[in-house]
Amino acid sequence: MENYINPALKGKELWYFYADWCPYCKEQTPIIDEFESENPDINIIRIESREAEAIDHNKISSFPTHMVFINGEYIDSYPGLQQKNSLENMFA
Repeated sequence: MENYINPALKGKELWYFYADWCPYCKEQTPIIDEFESENPDINIIRIESREAEAIDHNKISSFPTHMVFINGEYIDSYPGLQQKNSLENMFA
């Protein structure tokens, strides 16, 4: 659980908050999978809606939500379904 609350101090991380019941998340997951395979330098942290402590701590109110961290620094949050080019732009 600590990983979900404290980002890594080095590198790039994309925290992907999702829910199994969410239709947009069902569309998002294959996009995340493809993005992950094409960007091995970005660590993808997948956090399911049942991870209540992480959801509450990060004040997640909708699914999917994406949070970007670089070298432990919070950059921004992006709610909603994101296409691959949008995911790439989060780290540009």
